[in-house]
Amino acid sequence: MDYVWPFLSSVSVDASVNAQSRQFGQFDNAVKIRGYQSLDIGGRYKYSMAGHRFTARFQVSNLTNAYSLVVLGSGFYIPTSGRTASAYLSTDW
Repeated sequence: MDYVWPFLSSVSVDASVNAQSRQFGQFDNAVKIRGYQSLDIGGRYKYSMAGHRFTARFQVSNLTNAYSLVVLGSGFYIPTSGRTASAYLSTDW
């Protein structure tokens, strides 16, 4: 979901929900990996300065810090990424 306020068009917020169902972790189905849900949120601010357009963006991925494993192959797993925050600044020249 991406939302821009009608009275403040230079600011927008976004959110997404990601869901992964239960998986089997081995070829013989002996290991079950539980499913999980995570929430991502973010925001953008667009502005101009010195004749150039800029966009500042902030995002938090996996806000709830959901933990599970990702199955890469039979018996081979890696943990999901924990909560991460990022900030970006981009410009059009």
